[in-house]
Amino acid sequence: LKTIWVLLFWLGSMFLLRHLIKDYRPEFQSYFNLVLLGVWTGMFWPTVSQLIILQGKARIHFVLEIIRWLAGVLTTIICLVWLNWGMVSLLVAPLVGNIISLVIESWFIVKNSLIRLRRKWISEVVTVGLPSIPANISETLGNMVDRYFIQAWLNLTQLAFYSHAERYINSFKLYNKS
Repeated sequence: LKTIWVLLFWLGSMFLLRHLIKDYRPEFQSYFNLVLLGVWTGMFWPTVSQLIILQGKARIHFVLEIIRWLAGVLTTIICLVWLNWGMVSLLVAPLVGNIISLVIESWFIVKNSLIRLRRKWISEVVTVGLPSIPANISETLGNMVDRYFIQAWLNLTQLAFYSHAERYINSFKLYNKS
């Protein structure tokens, strides 16, 4: 789902950046693309991180965090000092750190995969999962539409009041469901 959002932001940026930024320059599109690529490569880390924590492998988690951090710092230093890239180095550093992390995460998942895919389980997931897609899409749209209309026709202050009140409503809904 996050991949779809990154793709939508990328497609939208081609048309919207020049209208949203007052002093737009063509390199802003490249900067935005670097940021989106960095976000996309880093979006797998929270899942792998939780998997490592659940398996009780604190040392591996610590080492991976340090590797990610060091890759970002070293990339920033190299890009600033030797390549003289300026601000671009601040955008490239998270991307390089996330790419290195992605390679390690992929290796970790393949090595420690607890679940082996079987045709029976894949068909079970598809038969159970496909009917729930329309309901999930309508629930997601239902949660976003009201906020859009409040922001469009009222103002952000009233949207904040609505969001705060909605937290209380959701806690009561959760209580009733349980």
